[in-house]
Amino acid sequence: ADIELVFEASGRLSSTSIVEFVQALCQVSSQELENTESPRVYSLTKIVEVAHYNMNRVRIVWSRIWSLLADFFIFVGCHPNLNVAMYAIDALRQLAMKFLERDELANYTFQNDFLRPFVIVMRQSKAVEIRELVIRCVSQFILARVSNVKSGWKSLFMVFTAAASDENKQLVALAFETIEKIVREYFFHVTETETATFTDCVNCLIAFANSPLSDVSLNAIAFLRFSALKLAEGELGELRVPSDKLSDLTIRNETPDSEVPPVEGVTQQAPGKGKSKGKGKRKGKGKNADQSHGGVSSRSGILFTDEDVHLYFWFPLLAGLSELTFDRRQQIRHSSLEVLFDILDYHGGSFAIDFWVRIFNSILFPIFDHVRAEVTETTTFIKASDRPKVDAWLYETSTACLHHVIDLFAKFYPELRSLLPQLLGFISGFAKRSHENLASMGVAALLRMLLSIGDKMDETELDLVFQSIQELLSDAMQFISSSTEGMVQEYTDGKVAAAAGATNGTEPSAANAAVAGGTRARGRSLVEGWGARQLANTKCRISVQILLAQCIGKFYSTFSSHLSKKSKQGMLGMLSFIVEASHSANMNFSQREHLRACQTAAMIEPSLQLLDPPLLELEKQSLQIYLSIGTDILAQGGDSAGAKVNEDVASFCLREIVSFMEIADMTEGGAEECGLRKDMLLQSLEALSALPDPLLRANLLGLRLFSSLTDLIKCHCVFPEALRIISKLFTRIVKFA
Repeated sequence: ADIELVFEASGRLSSTSIVEFVQALCQVSSQELENTESPRVYSLTKIVEVAHYNMNRVRIVWSRIWSLLADFFIFVGCHPNLNVAMYAIDALRQLAMKFLERDELANYTFQNDFLRPFVIVMRQSKAVEIRELVIRCVSQFILARVSNVKSGWKSLFMVFTAAASDENKQLVALAFETIEKIVREYFFHVTETETATFTDCVNCLIAFANSPLSDVSLNAIAFLRFSALKLAEGELGELRVPSDKLSDLTIRNETPDSEVPPVEGVTQQAPGKGKSKGKGKRKGKGKNADQSHGGVSSRSGILFTDEDVHLYFWFPLLAGLSELTFDRRQQIRHSSLEVLFDILDYHGGSFAIDFWVRIFNSILFPIFDHVRAEVTETTTFIKASDRPKVDAWLYETSTACLHHVIDLFAKFYPELRSLLPQLLGFISGFAKRSHENLASMGVAALLRMLLSIGDKMDETELDLVFQSIQELLSDAMQFISSSTEGMVQEYTDGKVAAAAGATNGTEPSAANAAVAGGTRARGRSLVEGWGARQLANTKCRISVQILLAQCIGKFYSTFSSHLSKKSKQGMLGMLSFIVEASHSANMNFSQREHLRACQTAAMIEPSLQLLDPPLLELEKQSLQIYLSIGTDILAQGGDSAGAKVNEDVASFCLREIVSFMEIADMTEGGAEECGLRKDMLLQSLEALSALPDPLLRANLLGLRLFSSLTDLIKCHCVFPEALRIISKLFTRIVKFA
């Protein structure tokens, strides 16, 4: 009985003595618990009593006492003996309930320190019973003492964050029930004292969104949308970053590649040059203030910029959603994608341009990083078993994501127009890929953007777009030319070397055999390895050129009334480049013959071969679009119907007529070749017949058009459809006389 008085009277010990007493008691209890089979718990029970008796000491002294007790409770909470561990957690629960009855002073973190043992035990304990008990204890704190929780929210969310990744699914579901109640009913209390606790809540929700339980993940994603709404509408009050985090931000921002503070559970971060300010800007009465971004009103009046405080609150949420777009579950990918872009779409009116720049550079563009990794049609660096998962992302989610990016940019284009060069470069990166699906996705995104903002761009911006398209066309055509020439040269060199070896002796030497083997290896290179990639890349570039030509035609047909004379001529110039280059390649019969022989020698499957002529479809479609735009410009008359457009259109038509007759005179394959060019001949004749009388008359005088049409009638390969069009032309020409 007398020994009990020692513990009861511990509350009368001096500040130094009580700390030493608790330290000694913890050491004794640790020795008693060394025997895991039959541990003694006497000192453990007394430690709980001593903590209870001394909880009302001044906070500085209590903080020193608890620093010892916290480590001790962590040790006992993870004890291999389940009964001992459960006793320790239950005792800790009772102490916490009593401690939370006391109000916490502003700018103090005693609650957070007091609840830290629950976090460590939750992370380190291997017993599911203990982890479940921790969750239930923490849930009880919230339900019973929610109005008193201040700095303790941080530790509470850390417990739930640890529970979100627990291997026990029932425990995950149990923890999320409490999180759901917090967000639905107690969200105001979370940020009542410290607004920075918002990021702890967000990180916790992101952890649950990554849970293997789909229902939990979907609900967590929905709560992230709710959290964004609260943040955007200013319901968190004045935003402040904790001083320790703010100093970290300042240090990071001193370097060019600085980043916003790392967020637990989120690897996607925002690089930048943020300012270390703690107050959000309010919109003034200027032009940009009275008008919402992209026509959407700013509902809170807060203008979010790239200040550190705004990045600190927004980027963990946005980056967490962007990472979820990589989830292996289609439902989670689509849900996170929709929520991410819904948030940006709905609240984008509250974002300043510098904040938008951060979002595009650090949230949206990085989503596609792994898509832009090296991959081709013929060789990938992905296991066959993982191919379906990658394709699901590649052809579904990434396409939807890119469409969302374009739509977002178009909606807020008046404010985001300075990002146009960067977005064009981003899209061009896709269009330059050697993977046909990725390249097609890039051109489709370019067309989507042009159709969305075509009537909003000025001349300078249109020039920038046309310059990007011209670069894509030039790069693709240069690659096609060098690739086909390389394949032909390699094949020719192999034949010459083999022939030279055969004439040096009646019996093939070892050197000759090596040369022959090398020739065969080069032939096989079009089926595998580098050669196969080059062949696939060449076909991809041809397809991209066709898509770009169609893109130009679609853009013109949609916005022809908004386009200036300069813009129309620029579009004709790009199409003229494609027609000229493709016509030159298709009329190079020597190179075509070598390409056929090269592919035959390599025994390439017909479906994988370059067609003959290789650029026939490209020339056909680009010529059709060129003539369509050219005749439309001429039909409109006025300033846009310049003499140069008329001369260029007629020249293309005349060249096609002359080329057709030259091919018809070929001794071998002429008729077949003429059949391939039938559509282009008819397109050219139709374009001539569509010219207004004054322009047609001018072409008769300035070009050898009449004589060429006369010669075409006599051509043995001419088609009846062509003769009917020529007859109509001659009927008009006769009237000129």
